[in-house]
Amino acid sequence: MLSSALFVTALLAPGAAQADAPDGEQLLREKCSVCHLLVRPTKELAPHMLAPPMMGVMYHVKTGIEVDGPDREAVIAFITDYVHHPDREKSLCKDRAIERFGLMPSLRAAVTTEQLTVIAGYLYDHFPPSDFQHGAAKEAVHADRTAQ
Repeated sequence: MLSSALFVTALLAPGAAQADAPDGEQLLREKCSVCHLLVRPTKELAPHMLAPPMMGVMYHVKTGIEVDGPDREAVIAFITDYVHHPDREKSLCKDRAIERFGLMPSLRAAVTTEQLTVIAGYLYDHFPPSDFQHGAAKEAVHADRTAQ
């Protein structure tokens, strides 16, 4: 009897639920990579993109929010709000990206605030990569437009 009570207590412990919770990378792949590339765009991939690549998105988010230095919490708050309530006025992407891809639809029905917080933390810590060069990525993304 005591061993089964301990078993139930262990299952209900706060850490037990977190152990089964998906991590940021897994959630990012499940919820975001349907539209956003998680790798560097190439000339071959660019014509098939549905949304700006995540490296570029995070470059603009970080440079748009962190003007006074790193602010992880502000970036996470922005991402969490924007994904549920996208608005052209709030967008940190360039007009060219919005013209090409349109404004991101609200994902309120597809991703919870808790999941977004985990995803945003992962994005902050891993995107863009340290060797990211915005101009080089932009050339590949827009190559299909200039080739026409």
